[in-house]
Amino acid sequence: MKHTQNKILDKLSPYRLNCTKYMYSDYVNEDKDEITQIDIYSYNTYYRVMEIDNVLKNLELTLEYLRKRDFSDSSYNFITHHTFHIENFFLRLTSLIDRCYLFTGTSLGFNSKKIEKISGKKLIIEKLKELSHPNVFILKKLDEIINKFKKDRNKIAHQESYYRKNFIILDTIDNEDKEFSRLFNIDISIEEVKSHEIFQTNKLFDSLIYELNKLITELINNFDDIYITVISNYKKLKEDKT
Repeated sequence: MKHTQNKILDKLSPYRLNCTKYMYSDYVNEDKDEITQIDIYSYNTYYRVMEIDNVLKNLELTLEYLRKRDFSDSSYNFITHHTFHIENFFLRLTSLIDRCYLFTGTSLGFNSKKIEKISGKKLIIEKLKELSHPNVFILKKLDEIINKFKKDRNKIAHQESYYRKNFIILDTIDNEDKEFSRLFNIDISIEEVKSHEIFQTNKLFDSLIYELNKLITELINNFDDIYITVISNYKKLKEDKT
């Protein structure tokens, strides 16, 4: 399930749709109703969740390729494809935590410019601690999980390709002729090594995505009280004006 379909966000939907309608009317040069701060708040909150979903969708799409064992329609071999998609997974993974922080900051009512700065994360955590909010711990858990892969991600981004020992063996066998294998007494099936690599990679990444989705659901659910308060304050303010 997409996180934008989380029931907790439903209470913000009428206000978000007001903002969407306003934007559409502006785009087609139609007369438009005025929008309120809660309309903008609801739209921005939903948009932040969409950004989280987009990263997760890309990670899951990458996993689809990591399950493939045959690339017969390509001029590149299995290892080249497999390594490319692992590197792609790592590079996209680290952007997920940033988007979770941006969603959190927006839900807390911070201006986008403030939370998109380098100091934004610190500002968000300080506010959560001030509120004794459980999402302090959720963000900490997300940070811990993703940080385990940052070393690999940074090596890929700045130094070298992601290459495991088995990749080198498989690449060598795949690229050399049969005489080479006989000479060095290499008695191993290419398909065997492929199966092992596909299994190990997907075992790691499947469980990772499951855990991330679970924590992100909790992150959104924990803002239910804040959304209720925002709506309640808006309605009270509206009543006071009338």
